[in-house]
Amino acid sequence: MTLDTKRGNGKYIATYAPYGYVKSPEDKHKLVVDEFASQIVKRIFKEFLSGKSMYKISEGLNRDGIDTPGVYIAMQVGSEKQLARYREKKPLWNNVAVGRILGNEQYTGTMIYSRFKSENVGDKHAKALPENEWKRVENCHEAIINKEDFEKVAAMRKENTCASAKRKHETHCLTGKMICGNCGHRLSHTYAGRPKYYCANHYLDKSDGKCNISVLDADIESIVKKALQMMIDVLVDSRKVVDMQRGKQAERLKQAEKHLSDMEHSRELIEKDLREAYESYKLGMTDKETYLEQRKIYEQMLERLQENIEKQMAAVTKMADMDVPEVAGLEMLEGQLKLTGLNREMVDAFVEEIVVYAKDRVEIKWKFKDEFWETETAEKAR
Repeated sequence: MTLDTKRGNGKYIATYAPYGYVKSPEDKHKLVVDEFASQIVKRIFKEFLSGKSMYKISEGLNRDGIDTPGVYIAMQVGSEKQLARYREKKPLWNNVAVGRILGNEQYTGTMIYSRFKSENVGDKHAKALPENEWKRVENCHEAIINKEDFEKVAAMRKENTCASAKRKHETHCLTGKMICGNCGHRLSHTYAGRPKYYCANHYLDKSDGKCNISVLDADIESIVKKALQMMIDVLVDSRKVVDMQRGKQAERLKQAEKHLSDMEHSRELIEKDLREAYESYKLGMTDKETYLEQRKIYEQMLERLQENIEKQMAAVTKMADMDVPEVAGLEMLEGQLKLTGLNREMVDAFVEEIVVYAKDRVEIKWKFKDEFWETETAEKAR
């Protein structure tokens, strides 16, 4: 019976059982669940489905003193040679080890074989086949992970891989704005694992225990977005005040122009009365003394009126030139009453820098400051 025939019949023929299983004492070609290791496999799948990164999962396993699959299997089979090597330098859990478990379909009870193919008999190097060409025999042994959870994990890993590949060519919208509140260094950014900002100074100088700033993209984006949403609310209120001020100014200007127009009309009437007084004098209808008295009165009236007209004209001109200042940044957020996400243009327009002191203590320094904004934000914060 060939190996492929045995595999096709659901027989396990590899030297060692995969982590989470042991070979049955009654049948070395059958896998049975290892009570301890299977719980670690379940833990890894559960934590990944809950949103933990492979890095965080491996970190937790190392912290809890869980042996890696290689060490555990060597202990189970009593391989002194392997154990001696591990004693020299004990391996730790890492992304690769966790990823191998998350990608092992055998945990669903399915036997996988014919994943590689040799081009010629005796070839030392076999060619890896695409996954759709692998051979599978379902329900060969007890499942540790149900197929639904395994497929969910596979979909999440695929999405993360695609997103990561895409993001490697992108610059995060807050890059260059993030500052370490402990040492003042600019925070570095990584898309590895769960995307985050961290202080590289901590990794370069581990003797400095204070400088351990690290914040996830999702957390800092949420903080900045909430702050910007508050700004939008303030700016919308500011626009209402500005519009009201402009309305009042337009009304005052209208009244001032009407008053000027009334004074100019009064001047025209006085000038007309002065001309009629002169005509009456020329025609002998008024004596010279009366005419001179009338002219003196009209000229005094015109002089005072001209002074008032000039003052009113200056006031109207000044009022017309007066501009209610535009609310800083309002054009950028025009129409965005509810902020859905951040982008680089918006961050560059408003944010000077973001100082991170701790995960829950962040200071955002805005690019613009004016009395109106400071007053409004102070009132909002009360």
